[in-house]
Amino acid sequence: MAQPAPAPEPQPEPAPAAMRPPPSLTNTPTMPQLVKAIQADWYEAVRLLQNLPALAQQMDEYGSFALHFAAMHRASPEVVTLLLRLNPGAAKLFNKSKYLPIHYAAGNGAPPECVALIWHAHPAGAEQRNGKGENALELATQQNRTENMALLQDPERMKTMAAELESHTIGRANQLTYTVVNEMNDVSPQVNAFLPGTSSLVEQLGAKILVCLRDGKTLIGELQSFDQFGNLVLSRTVERIIVDKVYADKSVGTYILRGENVVLLGEIDPDKEAAGGLKRVSDAEIDKAVAAHKEANPLGSKLDWSFLIDD
Repeated sequence: MAQPAPAPEPQPEPAPAAMRPPPSLTNTPTMPQLVKAIQADWYEAVRLLQNLPALAQQMDEYGSFALHFAAMHRASPEVVTLLLRLNPGAAKLFNKSKYLPIHYAAGNGAPPECVALIWHAHPAGAEQRNGKGENALELATQQNRTENMALLQDPERMKTMAAELESHTIGRANQLTYTVVNEMNDVSPQVNAFLPGTSSLVEQLGAKILVCLRDGKTLIGELQSFDQFGNLVLSRTVERIIVDKVYADKSVGTYILRGENVVLLGEIDPDKEAAGGLKRVSDAEIDKAVAAHKEANPLGSKLDWSFLIDD
């Protein structure tokens, strides 16, 4: 009598596959990917632009930039802001159909915020005509885009709206990228995603930071916004003036800094600041101290570099 075949040994269950990261975190982004993201997933569009900013400067075979597609497909203000920061000249360029981004934004019903941002980058575009001889207001009227019709007839409102948006949408876009990268690292540590360039500053958004400038000034304020060029927007800013063991903080309000002027920046530790050993004085007292210091040091302070020299 034949012996029964032995029962197969139980096989261990396969380990669950790691979550696959978005293409923008692993592959080199392409213009078609960006256009697709603009149409359907602006989260991915922001990631793509953060990963490869040069995408904003690429043109398709019909002469359209990503900004044309963002206006056409009613992208978010965050996407439009990023595109304008990366390629502001795109707002001035006609594609082969002789359409400006403002034409698509007005006629296709882009959010009013996006219309204002694009208009602010090229105000004359509102009066320029497309290949059919229509300007932005006429396109908005034809398509019954009532919000955009009202906005295009009120340049002052567009100017104010654009100024308010530009100060915070870039920060929101960077915050989005930071959140996504952190989520990816939590789910799949082997991805080892990171924030490119100045995007790493997103951890300091809203924090109190100190900035040293090329001209010797020291500013302290809350970081509200930044871009890939290192340009910064600080709120509740003070200029800290230090002479010997005394200092004063002179309020300068909201402050916009060009990245090329920044020598050093860092987040302030309140505990260490309090224990710094400096005495705070009034503005008048610090002015007197500065004047006395300049009189005593007409050629400027002599810096002691001895700590760099080996004994």
